[in-house]
Amino acid sequence: MKCIYVSCSSEWIYPVDEALEKQLRQVAYFSGTAHRNRVVAALMEQDEGAFVIRLSESRRRCLALSVRVPFSHNSTGIAHYLIIRNDKGFKLKVRPLLFSLFPFVNSEWIYPVDEALEKQLRQVAYFSGTAHRNRVVAALMEQDEGAFVIRLSESRRRCLALSVRVPFSHNSTGIAHYLIIRNDKGFKLKGPNKYFQSIPMLVTHHSVMPEQLPCRLMFVHWGNTWKSETNNNYEYPPCD
Repeated sequence: MKCIYVSCSSEWIYPVDEALEKQLRQVAYFSGTAHRNRVVAALMEQDEGAFVIRLSESRRRCLALSVRVPFSHNSTGIAHYLIIRNDKGFKLKVRPLLFSLFPFVNSEWIYPVDEALEKQLRQVAYFSGTAHRNRVVAALMEQDEGAFVIRLSESRRRCLALSVRVPFSHNSTGIAHYLIIRNDKGFKLKGPNKYFQSIPMLVTHHSVMPEQLPCRLMFVHWGNTWKSETNNNYEYPPCD
């Protein structure tokens, strides 16, 4: 059988052949070619330990195990593991996969905004969804220093950004934007190494301790300001 060499694991992997795929289709936990985002959304509705075996999207003709895990283990609630298959049998590659579709910024991997995370963010008033950056800036300029919005970044596809009304002494425009890093450690602002398990935890902390921000975040009663911007038909946030 011809093998595939996977450099990230320094191991040869036998590809999924017709016989193996036929066997897997007999079990309910094999999702076949279902898109990874669909698998994640389905697992997020299940209890911890729920799992799916699927065809990897980043490693052609390989298998992956996707598991609903505790948020203390992974802030997204989901972990993915490559399945190694060779002449010795099957085993898991212990380290979670970093899929090639993840943005790479300043030597840091960023997990993209998926359906599950966007659904969570729609529950908070400070998420502006797909609102254009200029509209966000205009709205923030009407607020006091510390007012903020979490939005979908226009410069980094499928990433989040924090926009804050700051003192003019810090930024002559009165607005500062910060990229939000999301990976297997949690969420953080680009630069510092302090991670948080969720976006609400991140903003709540910075409303008490500004850390590297020029001022503390201040919660604003946005009401339904961004309501029309959080419902769209994009599978992923659009890229301007």
